[in-house]
Amino acid sequence: MIINQKVFVILTVFLSVSLPTNSSKENESFRMYPDLRAKCETYALYIFKPMLEHIAKVNNETEIKNMKIAEMENKIFSYELELEKKEKQLAKIKDEFTENEHELKAQNKNLKDSLRIKETEMAILRINLTEFENNLVEKSNEYTKCQLFNADNRKQISEFEKKHDENSKALSLSKRQIDELTEKSKICRIDLGNLGKQNSILEDRLIHLQTNLTSCENNIEKKANENSVVISESKQRIAELSNVLEKCKAESNHLNDTLENSNNQISVNDKMIKSLESNITLCERNLVGKEVELSNLQSKLVECRQQLEHLPNNCLNYKNYSGIASIEVKGLSPFTVSCDSKLAGSGWTVIQRRIDGKVDFYRNWKDYKVGFGEVTKEFWIGLQKLHKMTSEKRYELYIHLVDQRNVQRYARYDNFTVGGEDTKFRLISLGKYTGNAGDSMKYHEGRKFTTYDNDNDSYTYNCAKVLKGAWWYHNCAFSNLNGKRFDCDLEGSNKLETTGCIYWQTWHSRSHSLKSLQLMIRPIGTEP
Repeated sequence: MIINQKVFVILTVFLSVSLPTNSSKENESFRMYPDLRAKCETYALYIFKPMLEHIAKVNNETEIKNMKIAEMENKIFSYELELEKKEKQLAKIKDEFTENEHELKAQNKNLKDSLRIKETEMAILRINLTEFENNLVEKSNEYTKCQLFNADNRKQISEFEKKHDENSKALSLSKRQIDELTEKSKICRIDLGNLGKQNSILEDRLIHLQTNLTSCENNIEKKANENSVVISESKQRIAELSNVLEKCKAESNHLNDTLENSNNQISVNDKMIKSLESNITLCERNLVGKEVELSNLQSKLVECRQQLEHLPNNCLNYKNYSGIASIEVKGLSPFTVSCDSKLAGSGWTVIQRRIDGKVDFYRNWKDYKVGFGEVTKEFWIGLQKLHKMTSEKRYELYIHLVDQRNVQRYARYDNFTVGGEDTKFRLISLGKYTGNAGDSMKYHEGRKFTTYDNDNDSYTYNCAKVLKGAWWYHNCAFSNLNGKRFDCDLEGSNKLETTGCIYWQTWHSRSHSLKSLQLMIRPIGTEP
């Protein structure tokens, strides 16, 4: 029905245009030949009907395709909404993880600070305990000395007592002798009285005996006096030693009290140490709990990542997005990249950026292998990543350059490939050059990468050391985009070449530093 209506409308328009009814001549012809109009209409219908039917068929197919396109667009829109929802969920999870990580770090720091304070207190207690032990050792030494002194005094007292006993024995012996002599004198006197009148010889003998007796008595008295003086001195010495002994006993009691106090203090310190150890154990348990909690959060993050299925392997899948994104390249763990859809079309992955010189690019082989810097600022993505990415599919390279006067130029290559570490990350190919900055990379094609600690260039010396950078040097360089200096400005001169200028020789020579630059790659065959 729709086809017939369209045919009728088109025929009506055709007949109205080709055979207008208001023309007098045509009306006259139709009157002369009555069947002419019918024949014209039949002929026109014969000629235009297949064409109109084909147009109607094409219109129907177009409408069906438009409906399918609309349906596909709706599906794409729903997929985009779902992807946006997933991205929001991921961002939320990342924010929660970041917050939890910050809280855990703060708690960990507080625990470490508390543990450090407790360790300091324990160290102070150990120092005090060591001082107490040293004092106790000193007191013990003094007590030992006093005991030794007491032992010496006791020996001296014992010797004096032995001498006193000997003197007493001598005195008792002298008294016995005196008694014996007295008894003999009595006997003599009795004999003298009994005899009465003996001769003078006996009297002289008696007088002599009396004189001897007097002398003996005097000697006995003298010895008795001497012995009494010795005994008195011995008693005085014994009294002095007794006083010393009392003082030693008092000092010993004081030392015992000090020792007891020290033991009490040690007991208190032991209790404090046990308390501190229990606190440390509690802190360690809390730390273990936090570590378990962190491990759980990390597991949740891994699960969330697994729920996102497979990440794209370049920025092209993010369409017109410019900013930070995550990609996953075969043979590598997922990593963060900077996507750019502003400088040269959509889908570019930034592999190097130089803007202000805050990041040092004069680095060793390991740093250039794994990459360094921040993807939001100055950075180098890493030779290992470049090799993995460019070995999967064909990539093009875009180099964006800005000079000191803010003039912008670019160089573009359509087959950028980097070899593996076994080839020293050789620049295998660049492809065809296009751009307005001149071709300063072709000289480096096929060359190995060189750093100051890994010389792989063709020059007599290490080009990385000479030019203060790292690059696919030959002998040495037409470009030095990983150089050190942004401030070279002696265009037309080579005087500053060896100081590490960041240059592109086919534009501003070797002694004129660029202000900023950015290297990007994208799978080949996409729209610019």
